[in-house]
Amino acid sequence: MKPLDISKRVGVDRRRLLMGLSALVGGALLPSSELILGRALAADMNASETNRTLNAKQLRYVSIISDIIIPETETPGAIGAGVPAFIDMALTSWLSGEERGSFMSGLAAFMVSNMEFATACAFQQRTLVEALDEALWDEEHFSGFYRKLKEMTLIGYYTSEVGASVELAYDPVPGPYHEFNLSASDRSWST
Repeated sequence: MKPLDISKRVGVDRRRLLMGLSALVGGALLPSSELILGRALAADMNASETNRTLNAKQLRYVSIISDIIIPETETPGAIGAGVPAFIDMALTSWLSGEERGSFMSGLAAFMVSNMEFATACAFQQRTLVEALDEALWDEEHFSGFYRKLKEMTLIGYYTSEVGASVELAYDPVPGPYHEFNLSASDRSWST
């Protein structure tokens, strides 16, 4: 018997479902994630590939940094989960013009200050990103850019199929079912 694919009938795809679930569950995890996820629910997920924000060089920098934040181990890292494309889509579709401008100017300043970053050895790249991570909560020039990049990396990774099902344990119905009887004198449960 062929499995029933209800997603085509209701008009919901896996990506929209994951966005909705992440808005419900993960909205309180990161300080400004409510804004990103709220806009994500209203955004058109089918934006064309030509309507993107990052050029190839900027995408390379974002890819390297996001993969240092969540590297490949026994599970895929940020690149394997498609996080750089998610960040580009978030910049294009979800962030306000002010947030996008702030991120892009921070990225541009980072790229000018670290021109050799993309061609540096992995140790030097990791050392620089670790320094940014150390200064994350300071009022440094790049802290706003890096904070937003790290936030989008985490949201993109843990709402991806890889992050939600390979990195994390997926249990559609947590806990065992326990049947118990209520008598007529017992009060009803509210939760």
